[in-house]
Amino acid sequence: MALTKITRGVIKPNENYDTHNINSTGVVTATSFVGNITGNVTGNVTGNVTGVATGLTGQPNVVVTDVVSGDVNVQNVNAGIVTATEFHGDGANLTGVSGFADALGKTCGMDQVFTTPMTITLGGSGCGINTIEASTSQGGIAFVRAKNITIGTGIIHIKPGTTVKTNVLGLF
Repeated sequence: MALTKITRGVIKPNENYDTHNINSTGVVTATSFVGNITGNVTGNVTGNVTGVATGLTGQPNVVVTDVVSGDVNVQNVNAGIVTATEFHGDGANLTGVSGFADALGKTCGMDQVFTTPMTITLGGSGCGINTIEASTSQGGIAFVRAKNITIGTGIIHIKPGTTVKTNVLGLF
């Protein structure tokens, strides 16, 4: 049964009322809610939130500032700066990241021991024509860590004014 009218007294500010099963067709405002919330929720949420959010539609703006425990499983996140204690996966779809050598391990100092090939191959099946170019602001220098460069199938152009240096770490 819904509360349809006040039958005794007057509702006064700053007083507590013990009520049950309030059904409202308008706006309900409170300093806190306890229990499951279903339906449309608008405004800012602060405090501890537990449970699972389902059925988010449109373009919900969800900001998670602190995860006390458990996992956050989200997909297709568009973020500015992402900071983590570790990342998992092979990183195959990362862009703008280049490794300069391969670590021999992840623990016991082996993450500080590296290997790198002596010879690299440029070009190859399906590569077509590629151009190595370094601008004057880059000193006109392109470089590789390997001592030798082998040209596979395809065409590799070195742009005039560009110098290619090999064995830049002086390992070989």
